[in-house]
Amino acid sequence: MTNKVSIFVHSCEGTTGVDDQLVKYLVGLNKIKTIIHIKFPFINSKNGGIKTVVYGKDIKRAESRVRFYKPEILSYLKDIVYSFIYGIKYATKSDIFISSPNILCVVGIFLKKIRLVKKTVYYLIDYSPTRYSNKILNKIYYSIDKFCCYGVDEVWSLNKEMIESRIADNCWDSDRIEFKVVPYGNNSDNLTRLDHEKHDRRKIVYFGGVYKNKGSELFVPLVKSLKKTLKDKFKVIVIGGGEYKTLRKEVRDNKLARYFKIYGPISSMDRVQKIMVKCGVGIAPYYPHDKNNFSYYADPGKIKDYLGCGLPVVITGVPPISKTIIKKGAGVCAKYDPSSFADSIRKVLGSDYKKYQSSSIKLGLEYSWNSIYNSLFRDLLR
Repeated sequence: MTNKVSIFVHSCEGTTGVDDQLVKYLVGLNKIKTIIHIKFPFINSKNGGIKTVVYGKDIKRAESRVRFYKPEILSYLKDIVYSFIYGIKYATKSDIFISSPNILCVVGIFLKKIRLVKKTVYYLIDYSPTRYSNKILNKIYYSIDKFCCYGVDEVWSLNKEMIESRIADNCWDSDRIEFKVVPYGNNSDNLTRLDHEKHDRRKIVYFGGVYKNKGSELFVPLVKSLKKTLKDKFKVIVIGGGEYKTLRKEVRDNKLARYFKIYGPISSMDRVQKIMVKCGVGIAPYYPHDKNNFSYYADPGKIKDYLGCGLPVVITGVPPISKTIIKKGAGVCAKYDPSSFADSIRKVLGSDYKKYQSSSIKLGLEYSWNSIYNSLFRDLLR
């Protein structure tokens, strides 16, 4: 029986990560006496300290007072020192210690070595061959990564490409790594048939960071191309932080405001879901010309959210999930080009729209958090 689970992660302030979904799932099980959730802020998080939440008979919260984030090397050293202190203080007697990234995973391996935890898991959420431009730093980083992949009981990877590319690029011994694919999920099982009947195929939604390597420079020319055939019968909904103010200016300068609704960042996923379920298609124009881009190996959360809302997806063939979308008939693949993207959107919105929508709903349910974690923890929580 599992009495205690500890989760140590780096996280961006104001975002919801796989760790938050995992904690929500575990708390909802009511089968674990204590859950420790410790979030170390990324080095560019200016205001947040290390946040600790202990779920048990009572929920206890704490936040560290040490909050500096520069210089970078000292910030990392601070996190390493704190992670060992917090590991011994909070994670002792854990049945499962789950961590991400590798510098926090080292703590779990150490705690198991001195028999303070029983099982260790390294949760992989990204990969790029060149993590640092400095070759020495890059080699150190992947030496630590190798130590963690070899040293834990299990590696959980968002997709197989993320771990298989690590092994191939760095000549690791695959026989020494026990890994499972644990994909990013969604809340699709919270929606009903009536929710899906709210779809308005005239609304095209983009959810995610508004950056040029994620397609923001295509939005204005894409709309200009769509205007030629769809006339005024469509609107592009943009939800996300980043360079959204620059996009607003570009839209105004091109006199296209009537075709856009740019929300900017929205922190509540419930609100995002309510907006997206009323749209008709989700777009994901990932930049294809930089193989060191995280998107090449990522399992993007926004794609799962589109599918979770039953939206057909128009996507460039960059992240591995694009192959699944095409295979399952849940969307189409487009080139990183506004005309190609416009043509693909028109195709989805055509006479086969209901087929694409039905396939998207079906595929989205396969990625519900409950489905993913029920399968994963079936053996762990015996």
